[in-house]
Amino acid sequence: MAISESVSIDRVYEVLVTVKDPEIDSVSIIDLGMVEEVTNSGNIVKVVLLPTFLGCPALEIIKKNTIDAIKQLPEVEDVEVEFVFHPPWTSDRITEEGHVNLRAFGIAPPPGILKKTAPIMWIVPIVVPHM
Repeated sequence: MAISESVSIDRVYEVLVTVKDPEIDSVSIIDLGMVEEVTNSGNIVKVVLLPTFLGCPALEIIKKNTIDAIKQLPEVEDVEVEFVFHPPWTSDRITEEGHVNLRAFGIAPPPGILKKTAPIMWIVPIVVPHM
């Protein structure tokens, strides 16, 4: 009986860099910050992904491409991909390389400063009619 080696999480991440956004093929799901978690149980890999927006039409393509890429690792028996909406994806998750590649594609993502600043407080005057 052959002893199978457990799947390396680092190798899974290396493979996930090759999984591109179907609509922006210069940016990987890693660079977009879509990968929330990668776990393994022996030779079975589970990937938890955060959709970049609710109702994203490319989720099934991303799921298929993720599974196909991970199954290229010879020690992988099975792959499960789950999409979760909590925590929500934000543009702060985009890597520096992701920002560079998005700009090269013609998209200017917001600078990743939201985590570094205090919360924005909006002061809105309320007009109450006299009765």
